[in-house]
Amino acid sequence: MNTIPLDYFASKLSRFVPWTDPQTGHNPQLDFLRAAGTHRVRMYRGGNQTGKTTIGMVDKLLMCLGWHPFCRFKPPVHGWCSALDWEWGVGQVLWPKMKEWIPWNLVRAVRWYRKSEPELPATIVFKNGSQLDFKSSEAGRGKYQGTPLHFVHVDEEHPADIIEECRARLLKHGGYLDASLTPVRRERWVLDLEREHGTVVVRASGFGAARAGILDMRAVQEYADSLPDRQREVRIEGGFAQLEGLVYPSWSRDVHCVKPRGNELVDKDGNAIAPWPLPASWPRYAGIDFGYGNPTAVIVCGQNPATGEVIVYGCLYAPGIRISKWGDILGGALPPLHAPMVADWDAMERAELQAVGIPTTIAQKDVIPGLESVERWLQPNRQTNVPPMRFVVDEEKQPRHPDTGRCDAYWPAWEIEGYRYPEPPSKDGKPSPKDLPIKRDDHAMDALRYVAMLLDRIGRYAGPPSLQASSAQAKPSEPRARDNVEKLDTTIKHTDANDPWMGARPNDPGGWSGGA
Repeated sequence: MNTIPLDYFASKLSRFVPWTDPQTGHNPQLDFLRAAGTHRVRMYRGGNQTGKTTIGMVDKLLMCLGWHPFCRFKPPVHGWCSALDWEWGVGQVLWPKMKEWIPWNLVRAVRWYRKSEPELPATIVFKNGSQLDFKSSEAGRGKYQGTPLHFVHVDEEHPADIIEECRARLLKHGGYLDASLTPVRRERWVLDLEREHGTVVVRASGFGAARAGILDMRAVQEYADSLPDRQREVRIEGGFAQLEGLVYPSWSRDVHCVKPRGNELVDKDGNAIAPWPLPASWPRYAGIDFGYGNPTAVIVCGQNPATGEVIVYGCLYAPGIRISKWGDILGGALPPLHAPMVADWDAMERAELQAVGIPTTIAQKDVIPGLESVERWLQPNRQTNVPPMRFVVDEEKQPRHPDTGRCDAYWPAWEIEGYRYPEPPSKDGKPSPKDLPIKRDDHAMDALRYVAMLLDRIGRYAGPPSLQASSAQAKPSEPRARDNVEKLDTTIKHTDANDPWMGARPNDPGGWSGGA
């Protein structure tokens, strides 16, 4: 143990007080500090906003300054603090928290990755010779090689190969590998590391933090109530969700599917839930997952501007159609859209659509955040059992498009019911590095993911209650999608004044929206 000098009592760090859950007496931040005296691998695994980054940065400053009461090393020490990216992870998370606690009178120099605002530090050199470098996993494992270190701190789940490199840097000194994370990505190394003999895991609950007064209890409870069970365990309790079976277990045709009845959409009990056709004032959004040998899937939805509820009412779904033909199909089928259609990344296909007057925006294709987004949109309200997203499935009329066949929301509903995780997860019976759904019959699911993420990013209407509190929203430092959307001519031009899904096209009395 190190003796704490008088400089400590004159510094900001002397005002740091670890939070304690008054109900259980649990003090996760203090437990994390104490574990430095007994363990070389420490993991602070907690829910959102439970002080993970704070304790990580305080812990590293205490080590660098020689003030850590449990650290085995004395200055000068050399270590890394690593985030998932520079702009957000370092610039908006680690560095602001570091600046909040650092005693600047004991800093010799700061070397900058970028000095202009928003500033990004590369290295802090302390007067006692200690050095702390910032890293970003987006630079790849090559940037994590070569230097013996006393500690490495990773904030959130890094790729497994970077964790391997970090561990190699600690061999000479027997240094500390520390992590602060909410395991939303379910990286396999997190569980593997937890099982090792030299690892201590400190858990921090969002409810415990609220009881300690660092979070608002009502906000935490409302956020928890809005989340599906698996996400609640991860985002509130810092648990590690082992995924198996259905990807969207809250799905139920009785709850999520509605049908037209005259000028209304009704649920299974006959309760009217929306006008039909959907009012022209409801913004329309669409997403496309390109295919040829596999089906291309186009999802179309409308959003109630008053409540944020989304109605998925159309899906064009067909294999063997080239993108040039899809341009013709969509030119006549898409309603006026409130934002460019969100599309797969294929530049050629997007250019083909652009050429016929259908603007697109690139989908966010990170699978796990997309799955979580859809799961939140499907999660029924715990009091009313009403989900924020529902699907029009008209088994009576079975509306059809002449080129692609059935065109209500039959296909996404069909895919959801068979959309599963692997069972068992892998041949050796261990969980996969990431739990991802089986890649089969998932084309409408991909398009639905793109639309859900677009709705999250735009954030124009109420949306699912969870979006008001979720840290999975778009980062504040990024331009919001609607800031870009509003600069574009986002209306798709076609001859039909109404959605073809909801009424006959001009000069087509029967239409393809009704009848087999």
